[in-house]
Amino acid sequence: MLQIKNTSNSPVTADETIIYEIRSLFPDFDERLQDLIAGVSGCSPFIYGLVKKEINWIKNALTSTKNPEAEIISEVLQSSDVTKSLRIAKGRIALWTALQDLSGNWQLEDVSKCLSEFADFSVKVALKTAIESIIAERKFSKLKNFNDAEQIGIFILAMGKLGARELNYSSDIDLVCFFDDEKLAEKDFFETRKAAIAVIKGVTKILSETTEHGYVFRTDLRLRPDPSVNPVCIGFEAAEKYYEALGRTWERAAYIKARYCAGSKSLAVKFLAALYPFVWRKYLDFAAIEDAH
Repeated sequence: MLQIKNTSNSPVTADETIIYEIRSLFPDFDERLQDLIAGVSGCSPFIYGLVKKEINWIKNALTSTKNPEAEIISEVLQSSDVTKSLRIAKGRIALWTALQDLSGNWQLEDVSKCLSEFADFSVKVALKTAIESIIAERKFSKLKNFNDAEQIGIFILAMGKLGARELNYSSDIDLVCFFDDEKLAEKDFFETRKAAIAVIKGVTKILSETTEHGYVFRTDLRLRPDPSVNPVCIGFEAAEKYYEALGRTWERAAYIKARYCAGSKSLAVKFLAALYPFVWRKYLDFAAIEDAH
């Protein structure tokens, strides 16, 4: 058994039903691994349900010489049904992380890193899929010669726990989404904005909608500028002007954790550089300090 090297810190369950069921489901595993899976199952009904659903996957993951995380990612990339495959992958990542976490093999930083990297991957895949879907529908003539987020000029920033790579098992993800409005002619602006909004709505649906396979991540887009008024994806230049004129202390603090997540990396880097003076003010007055507290 190559994938779980240490089980010395494994939880112990007193539930005889779980112990009996795990031993009957994994008769070829030694008692050490059976006890680990039973202990992890006893910690969470959600994990227990995943264990019973993913018997063959667990057997393969714990006995294969391949990296289970890489295999999970590979299966999503090869799938023709991203909505389904991402949900299955999320369950497997949670299960794999729990086994490594509760066995004592991983530190807290390893757990958060694995969950956060999977979230980044999920957003990238969802964005790519949403763009392909919008282009295939041919609703927006301006997109007929485009095929990716870089060309369209869309980018997504990770905020909050995802931005800091601090996700836990049940975290939602905070995203802010922008499109490049700097060089658009007035006649192109509204169609491009509509297309960008449609793409981000597609991303949110892929990630958040509950299906028979569950959901990937609950997705919160409310950290964007003035969310009660602005759409889910707003222009780069418009956002800059908002933060310069109306940005509040909590928004300044929120951008400390902001980082590129998906889409056009060059635009994301440019945008974050433009916001640097807003986030890291050179001088603080007493009102700003009071606000921060």
